[in-house]
Amino acid sequence: MSQVLATFRSALGTALRSPMHVTVVLVVGTAAALAGVVVPLVPLVGLLAGPLFNAVILGPLVTAALVGSAAAVRNGGNAWNGAQSAVDDNWVDLVGAYGVVAVLWVVVGGALGLAFVVGAVGLDSLTELDSLRTGTTALLVALPSLAVLGLSVLAGTVLQFVGPAAVVADADAVESLRTAVRFSVANPTGVLGFSLVAFGVAVAASVPGAALAAVVWYVGNTGAAAVILAIGFLEAVTVAGAVTSVYLVEYFEAAADPSVLPGEGSLAATTDGVDTGGFEFGTVKNDRERL
Repeated sequence: MSQVLATFRSALGTALRSPMHVTVVLVVGTAAALAGVVVPLVPLVGLLAGPLFNAVILGPLVTAALVGSAAAVRNGGNAWNGAQSAVDDNWVDLVGAYGVVAVLWVVVGGALGLAFVVGAVGLDSLTELDSLRTGTTALLVALPSLAVLGLSVLAGTVLQFVGPAAVVADADAVESLRTAVRFSVANPTGVLGFSLVAFGVAVAASVPGAALAAVVWYVGNTGAAAVILAIGFLEAVTVAGAVTSVYLVEYFEAAADPSVLPGEGSLAATTDGVDTGGFEFGTVKNDRERL
């Protein structure tokens, strides 16, 4: 747990000293938010294509840009160059990784839905007592819902490390997923601590704008409240994105054991990926010693 807190303190300092990284996060976050709103409005296909676009196209693009920028500034490089090179070199791999997860999610969700339907039909034909039928139906609804919620939390916890696996460790689509899974399995306590700290940062960044908007709405100025809420959203995305992206890279570099990494168990040299101004990653052991 000390490693979780140590890397967070280091990441916070790096983010505060890197205005260009904050700018990258603001620009990318704003563009992504606008795209996420506009695409679902496309006639005929928007509502169907919107979720797929956000999950498989936009998500990997944002991940590559933010992780690339964070990896660059963390090692003394240029944030814009880091973001651009990560998108150029790793976006396709991330699209593949997110696509695999989307397919698995559809399969698992379909299986849970089918199990619910079969169970409900069987219950209706076999159960004669209304009270028993009602209680069992509620259970059949609750269990798949809890399963989906649990799988969502688990998948999100693991997927957050796909970005650094692809950008920092230079893994391809499938190997980045494997690396993220191996990393999470090898560091369950640390990953949980990292996730809680990152979630806390996101909540803390959201509070000022949401609180001010609530106060303005309470006094009756709904228009101003909406504007404040929109500005607060951008502020939260920028602050949380700037800090947690650097934190993600720093924690991954510090905690990744060579056995969980692809290839020969060392982090990829940035001369073949993210432009960090000439700095090259060493082995994971050496990166850990630098913290």
